[in-house]
Amino acid sequence: LSMQFEHHTADKFYFALLDGVLHHDEGEIDKPIGEHPGTPGKMTVTNSGKPSLTFYRVAERFKRFTLAEALIKTGRTHQIRVHFQSIGYPLAIDALYGRRAAFLLSEIKGKTYKSGKFSEEERPLMSRTSLHAARLRIDHPASNERLEFKSELPKDFAAVLNQLRKWGG
Repeated sequence: LSMQFEHHTADKFYFALLDGVLHHDEGEIDKPIGEHPGTPGKMTVTNSGKPSLTFYRVAERFKRFTLAEALIKTGRTHQIRVHFQSIGYPLAIDALYGRRAAFLLSEIKGKTYKSGKFSEEERPLMSRTSLHAARLRIDHPASNERLEFKSELPKDFAAVLNQLRKWGG
């Protein structure tokens, strides 16, 4: 199994909610990724980096956001986050590479919502990176049969998508 990941024969698909509306229905991002020179733990597109390849297709478009399915052919640290940021479409929720650390209903509806009548602040719909490992395709080690494993969207991710659909986001 580890050899399939090492030789890039395992297919890893992710759902990424992006900030902005992708105009192409599908594409590829083929840019090398390496460590960011000024920020430990952060990666960046750099000519001195390792080859990195991401394929994507648009799953759904909203007014200001795009749900994309990404297939990574290399497994670089933060690859999807760095690649989409490098083409001007960072993840909708990404404290390190994006524009926001949480997603609020008020961003879609245009008015502030408090989580309760005694609450001072609006509670985020989602407060983690808007990226989900959705599918994995591997070859069975003995039979060589191609297997696919799926993971449902977490409740918070599904809630954001439902609100975007409901209010036009």
